[in-house]
Amino acid sequence: MKFFLTAFGARKNKEGIYLVSDNWDDFGFNTLYKMYYVDSQSDEIEIGYIRIGQKKLEYGRPDLEHEFDSLSKDYFSLGNDIEYYKNIKKLGREKREYILSALNDIAYSDIAYQIAEEEDVTKKSLMRDTNIKVVKSQFKRVAEGGAILTPYDFSYKMKNSKSDKNILEFSVKPNSLPPTNIHAIIGSNGTGKTTTLKSILNEYISGSNSLNVEFSNAIFVSFSLFDQSNELFKNINSEDIRFSYIGSCKVDGSNKSHAEIRDEFSSSIDTLIRNKKLDTFYDALGKLDGDNNLSDYGIKTIVYKFINSSQSKDRATVFKAKLLKIFSHCSSGHQITLLTLVRLVELIVEKTLIIIDEPETHLHPPLLSAFIRSISDLVIYTNAVALMATHSPVVLQEIPKSCISVLRKSGEYTSIFRPKIETFGENVGVLTEEIFGLEIKNTGFYTLLKERTKCYKEKDYDYEDILDAFNNELSIEAKSIIRVYLNEL
Repeated sequence: MKFFLTAFGARKNKEGIYLVSDNWDDFGFNTLYKMYYVDSQSDEIEIGYIRIGQKKLEYGRPDLEHEFDSLSKDYFSLGNDIEYYKNIKKLGREKREYILSALNDIAYSDIAYQIAEEEDVTKKSLMRDTNIKVVKSQFKRVAEGGAILTPYDFSYKMKNSKSDKNILEFSVKPNSLPPTNIHAIIGSNGTGKTTTLKSILNEYISGSNSLNVEFSNAIFVSFSLFDQSNELFKNINSEDIRFSYIGSCKVDGSNKSHAEIRDEFSSSIDTLIRNKKLDTFYDALGKLDGDNNLSDYGIKTIVYKFINSSQSKDRATVFKAKLLKIFSHCSSGHQITLLTLVRLVELIVEKTLIIIDEPETHLHPPLLSAFIRSISDLVIYTNAVALMATHSPVVLQEIPKSCISVLRKSGEYTSIFRPKIETFGENVGVLTEEIFGLEIKNTGFYTLLKERTKCYKEKDYDYEDILDAFNNELSIEAKSIIRVYLNEL
């Protein structure tokens, strides 16, 4: 099999592997290529982006021949992301092994990695946006033909609870329907949802491995104004622990300004452009089309046009300026949604543990529903797991009951239960009654209806009199509640 070095737009009329030069600059190095495979029927298959380095390369592009069978030991390569290795794997074992060996892939070959390890081009370009743990575990596993999706089974015992039902269990089954890659913890205020999720995160950060899963990365998402996530930052050793935070809290505990949020979005867009991850962001945006206000901004179209153009730094600058202008004029809910998605696409790798605190914050129900589906697709795409703390039955509509833990607290006892009914696609009112039924009936309009019904009954008002007292401005549900109270009182 031959390798062909070619330019953007050039014809690919021979069977083999084509490396299309990309002019993106990494601190003076131009190592990026887009790989295609053309088979004997001249069908073209896009593989993905690859970076190729060379020993003692000080700047610029490696000195590659326009046609070759394999690279000498002075050269080495690394795929840009896990999708590159997945696509090579799809070509079959023989082609996979040949391509990765011929290009001295440092995830596939330990010898190639030892040669590349101390080179400046490796540190500044090939490994710029990844880490050795990802390369030596995830990339290597798929490069060697390993499984793409893996099941997860882990648990966490709640602390400070005397109940015998205090163990959270999380199970993910690959390719299941409904998807099982998102798990939710729901309960009343004060039951310890957020505290529990942060405790799970601390288990990962501390490296205790009590979860019995070797996660390669963790991301915590929270936009609560009262979030104190800066306490988590103090426990992170960036050399040993891969951890990221998406939210409104700064290191000193204060909240980020709008300008700082905007800069964060801008920086993430830069990273997606550099790492050729805009395709993933584009796919994530697809699930948000149901929100008409967000769809009207045309973000998806702007991203699509840029992806399918001949990219340059000037075009990237114009593209980013368009996105930033839209982002600045979005509502707070849309900004949170866009920032979270773009940051997740930037940071997520295979076997990432994502913890999201109350995703319903600032989002109206249709956008929340679309947001959950978008995250679910992204998490499946990367073989990751997401845990959420929520108060919203809209979140529960999107996941099966096997992925929902209901917390109930009584004094020092916090118990954990699964819902009694299937939750995926269930009516919001039914879900609210299932999770919060007794509590809801002691609050809000229930208390007003009960108080007035009791008062009017003592005055010998009948059912029709009570409806008149409310000016007949009662729903069918409210009327049925009054009938129940009349029978009970």
